[in-house]
Amino acid sequence: MDIIIKPMETEDEIRGKAYVHWKSWQESYAGIVDADYLSKLTLDGCEEKAFRWRDNLLVAKDGTRVVGFVGYGTARGCCGGRVLRERAGNHDVLIGHLERALHAPSAEGVALD
Repeated sequence: MDIIIKPMETEDEIRGKAYVHWKSWQESYAGIVDADYLSKLTLDGCEEKAFRWRDNLLVAKDGTRVVGFVGYGTARGCCGGRVLRERAGNHDVLIGHLERALHAPSAEGVALD
């Protein structure tokens, strides 16, 4: 896995972020969260949100594929300043890369092995 972390910029990256958001909820919360709630969380809805909220987002890419994302800054809810979603084979490695990238969000891109 050759992960690059960069600001989310292109339409493909925005759609990739939306897919990761949607898919991670569908896989992680099936059987835990009410099925009716999950059925209302659609890929189209996640894309709409992704195109509306573009600021303070980094994407993790493996080649051209978005495999994770992180939002940073002031929280819009009750729980502090960071939101993290991931979808990759090596969960610990990806989270470590994203956490380190938060310390330099203005960087053009951070290549991590």
